[in-house]
Amino acid sequence: MIGVVLIYVISQIVGVAAILSSLAIYQVNKRKTMLLLSLIAALLFSIHYWMLGATTGAAMNLLAVGRCYVFYKVRPSRDNRWIVYLFIGLDIFVGLLTWEGFISLLPILGSIGGILSGWQRRPKLIRRYGIIPPPLWFTYSFLTGSIPGMIIGVVRCISNLVGQYRFDFRHKAHIRHKLAHPA
Repeated sequence: MIGVVLIYVISQIVGVAAILSSLAIYQVNKRKTMLLLSLIAALLFSIHYWMLGATTGAAMNLLAVGRCYVFYKVRPSRDNRWIVYLFIGLDIFVGLLTWEGFISLLPILGSIGGILSGWQRRPKLIRRYGIIPPPLWFTYSFLTGSIPGMIIGVVRCISNLVGQYRFDFRHKAHIRHKLAHPA
């Protein structure tokens, strides 16, 4: 009994460490830095979900570690588009291998959203596609007892929206204002 509780507590601590590495992802405006932060967070979340017995979530995060590394090394291009399809195929294959019922669709689809987000060249598009995974992962985290997963699901949505405002919308609003009200 104490062992189970201890594993749960340790898993939540690892999850908090994952949260800390996740907080800055959408607050930077460099693709490689975003991917490096994502890699660290995915590694920690893989350990976290594994400790909870949430096999599909752990596997999807472990694949995300590899994906972030490859995306860090290979710049997105039409010639390299096959990499996206490879990782989508791996997500589906590994998702089926670790199938825990329909609950497994949540991290599989969340991970595919992460693939689409991470493959973008422009940080603006990384943020746009990055809004897809958090609600799916939040639901999975709720169903598997991952308190840090639920927290980061909400925080990533908020952080993403703040990042979109800071880098994508505020600048446009400032330009529109200048055009509408020339000095």
